[in-house]
Amino acid sequence: MENKIQNQNLTEVEIVSRTIYEQLKGTCPTIFAMLGVRTVVQGRDSLTLKLGGVQEINAVVIRYDEGWDLYDIGFWNCRVLTREPFVINDKLEEKKGIYWDQMAQVIISEVSS
Repeated sequence: MENKIQNQNLTEVEIVSRTIYEQLKGTCPTIFAMLGVRTVVQGRDSLTLKLGGVQEINAVVIRYDEGWDLYDIGFWNCRVLTREPFVINDKLEEKKGIYWDQMAQVIISEVSS
């Protein structure tokens, strides 16, 4: 009941991104520390995790597919340059049709490989 009352004051954007966040924390409470997450960004139907450290994958975008009630997870390498183009975003991998209870496992295995 408590969660339902809190969600009444949230926008649709906040509800989707908060749900993704809570599902990740619920299946693996230490996932954000394990990945070295520096920033969490809310999107319209997604949650983006910006990872710290020097790794090939430094951003993970979790997008909710409402039609299938599943998640698509994109793994990105984002670089900032001092010359044009200033930002380069390369999608390295994408996993589609992931159930909520598999998200943490998929992210950890992809980032750590």
